[in-house]
Amino acid sequence: MTRLSRLHTVWADALGASNIGHGLWEELGSISYSMERLNEFDPELVIMHEGNIPQTALFRSYQQYIVPALTETPLVEFGAYIRSFKTKYICFEKVFAGGQLSIFKQSTIKENHGREPLFYNWRSKIIAKNGFDPGFIPNKHQIIVTNKSNSQWTNPASNRHRAIANLKEVVNFIRKSYPTIDTEVVEWQNIPFNKQIEKLLNTTILITPCGGISMIIPMLPHGAHA
Repeated sequence: MTRLSRLHTVWADALGASNIGHGLWEELGSISYSMERLNEFDPELVIMHEGNIPQTALFRSYQQYIVPALTETPLVEFGAYIRSFKTKYICFEKVFAGGQLSIFKQSTIKENHGREPLFYNWRSKIIAKNGFDPGFIPNKHQIIVTNKSNSQWTNPASNRHRAIANLKEVVNFIRKSYPTIDTEVVEWQNIPFNKQIEKLLNTTILITPCGGISMIIPMLPHGAHA
């Protein structure tokens, strides 16, 4: 028998496989929330992915920029991890599973009341682990407008690509109205996640359509508007 003393968790992705917002705040975020609720912390927490770890750009981003905010240990696949011990029985001293929060459904949004400290602490962990100050406040205005040029819904038959249709006119209006404020148009999918955090922390006004991009709005500094 193998006895494991480190904290372990079993995790399965759902919507997070294709949407960074759900992966960030619901799926990986729920691991952080569970540790806080249970008051169980381990810098070498072992996150056991229930199935095969998807080999996608989004999952590589999770593993590079988000999982380190939870643990120093790389993500493992449950089956391969268990087999690696080559014993009939595995005994976990501390393991948790489930507890995943659904925070974006209209029917459950009201249940987020009181959870704000969980979300804020998770935000702070991610920002700090990527080398930035969670409490940073910029000393000058910066306006960013999202050019959502790519979406999982983009195809000839789709009408679900949420974007700013008159983007050029919007940007021209802002620059004409506020000539002394730096205004930048950003295609977020072309920027590594750590650089997205840095850019957001220096932004005071974010103009963006809804969707995956809007889910990183909590990375904005205190006092910013979106």
